[in-house]
Amino acid sequence: MGLEWPDVDFAKGVIHIRQASQYLPGEGSFTKAPKNETSIMTISMPESLVPVLKRYKAWQSEKRLKLGDLWQKSERVFTTWDGRHGHPEWPSQWFPKFIKKHNLAPISFHGLRHTSATLLIAEGADLKEVSGRLGHANTSTTGNIYAHFLKSADKAAADKLDSAIARARNQRNAK
Repeated sequence: MGLEWPDVDFAKGVIHIRQASQYLPGEGSFTKAPKNETSIMTISMPESLVPVLKRYKAWQSEKRLKLGDLWQKSERVFTTWDGRHGHPEWPSQWFPKFIKKHNLAPISFHGLRHTSATLLIAEGADLKEVSGRLGHANTSTTGNIYAHFLKSADKAAADKLDSAIARARNQRNAK
């Protein structure tokens, strides 16, 4: 919820993570540095996300123009109707409704982070790359959290190796 439009670089296809929003009872919502130094990072956007974000930005800009002086001059990507910073807990509150509305399998908003990491591992992404996207200081943290997925990816790699050996053997025997 701390993401601002200047942090979204459409030309380079990256997002700069430099701040976060947090809510504490008695203190309210505030902007702060991310959880730790490794959480300050630049991550590449999937190409399919770029047009979606561009459309959303255009929609928000249109809203901003219609509101005129009522807009709170926020640069935040996710805002209230009048441009104020959105509440840090909104994604977790909104996501279950989205899941239900679209008849999707239940998952928490934070679960998307785990799903992303798992999909990357399953697709053969290097553990260092996955660790970097997650903001983990050490690949061992990522490895410990996703060990069971790494084992299944390793099994899949062994099966692919087995298939490659069998193809080579069949090609050699065919000669």
